[in-house]
Amino acid sequence: MKHRYLGFVLSALVALAIGVGMGACGTSPTSPGVTPPVTPPVDPGPVVNNTPPVIGAFTVQGTRSQEPPNFADASEEVPVTVAVTDAESQIADLKFNWTSSAGGTFIGTGPKVTWKAPDKVDAPTTVTLSVEVVETYTSQGKQITNNPKGSTTLSLHDSIKEVGDLARLFLLEFSDSTIPTHSVMRNFQPGCYGTDEETAQVADNRELFTIIAHDIGPANTSVKFGGVCSFRFKPGDACARVLSYWKSVVKKNAYNPDGSLYAAAGSTVEAGPNIDQVAAFYYRDQERWRLCDSQFDPDSKTLKAATASIKGLVP
Repeated sequence: MKHRYLGFVLSALVALAIGVGMGACGTSPTSPGVTPPVTPPVDPGPVVNNTPPVIGAFTVQGTRSQEPPNFADASEEVPVTVAVTDAESQIADLKFNWTSSAGGTFIGTGPKVTWKAPDKVDAPTTVTLSVEVVETYTSQGKQITNNPKGSTTLSLHDSIKEVGDLARLFLLEFSDSTIPTHSVMRNFQPGCYGTDEETAQVADNRELFTIIAHDIGPANTSVKFGGVCSFRFKPGDACARVLSYWKSVVKKNAYNPDGSLYAAAGSTVEAGPNIDQVAAFYYRDQERWRLCDSQFDPDSKTLKAATASIKGLVP
């Protein structure tokens, strides 16, 4: 009996000791009256104020002599420059993303690139060249991006085809005696050095001749801004040379420059086949090519030089 009592007392003392230990070391942090430990915040770093890059003027200028600005021909490589300033970053640290509304290819990177125009241009087109300037920096541990955008335009052409088509259209419509003078002359630039004279020649043709047969060949066209067309040294940014032939019935007596009779009314006359040279200029304000002059180049083998001066016979 005495040993059983002693065992009971020892068991109670052990249980009491364990309970006291748990109370001293195992108290929950969330127990009432206990303040949990506070973790100090991480310093995010300083606030950085960085103004976006400023996009200024664009320059689009081809490399051909006297080529107008903001102009490009099919397949042409045109230098493009944009002025950019930035208060905090070096220009070399900025990224430039160039795009074009007409496709093509950008050669190079940065604020100075070269745009290569598409190989095929179906019709004159206003092209938008755009740039996004990307600047990245860190403020309070976060990466921030500034990306201002800007754009400029250029006029895209296939000048060889355009001028050649205009020249042939003029000569084909001249060859149709039912088309009135003002329609034949609609693609000539008013005030250009040859327009008034050419208008008078077409009007004379309608008065004196009826064209009954014609043959207008393909145009051999060259482009040289500020240049001169070879025959009679006529100025032009482009020159189209077209092999042309006309056969006409004389409506009224036609006279040579010296006053002698060239052909009587009712007779038939021929001119050509010889080269008709058509001069054209590019007008930046209109973003288009327009005609200015036509000169029929008589070949002594087939046509006397004086014949080209017969009033209204040829354009």
